Amino acid sequence: MQGLFATTCEMAGVPVPESVGFPSIVPLITGAKKALHPALYAAFLDRQRAIRTERWKLILTPAAKQVQLFG
Repeated sequence: MQGLFATTCEMAGVPVPESVGFPSIVPLITGAKKALHPALYAAFLDRQRAIRTERWKLILTPAAKQVQLFG
């Protein structure tokens, strides 16, 4: 989990160093935010790629030459 360090710092009351590139997930845990990012990118080996937003999910499967869009 990329935001573990920032989350741990925030929960301990310690300032998150500026060099940390990922946000704390405390706002998700407390319900202050529904999402931290407007979109999520995922990859599975060299077989599949996906982009997910609140409304859409796009899945690319290059080996099968398949593109799927879900709304």
